[in-house]
Formats: sequence, structure tokens, C-alpha cells
Amino acid sequence: MSIEKQFAWRYFPHVGPEEMAAGYFDRIEAPQGQQNTYCAGSLLSFETVEDAVACSKKLVERFF
Repeated sequence: MSIEKQFAWRYFPHVGPEEMAAGYFDRIEAPQGQQNTYCAGSLLSFETVEDAVACSKKLVERFF
């Protein structure tokens, strides 16, 4: 067995103050609802089930 592809990424985005000030989350949030695009889950919240569910519920309330 061989490894075909391997990717490494951070567990979840760690955003510094400069990135926050430059609108990091605003850029991620911008395509919400456009062309049936909806990001839900832990991308815009912390890595807990409770936070991911709360973020997803707000998304549903906002668009549906």
C-alpha cells in the first residue's frame, strides 16, 4: 500500500488580531447564501458540537 496524497492543515483557523482587523471572518461569511452556498459547522465557530450547532441554527434562521 502506498500513500497517494497527503495534506497537512491546522485543526481550525487560528486568526491573529491583524487578520481579524482585515476582515478575515467577513470574507468567509461573504458568500453565505450566494449561488446556494452555505458554510455551516465548525468553520465559523469553535470545535465543539454545541458551538457548531448554534452557528448552524443561526444560518438556518437567517436564510430559511
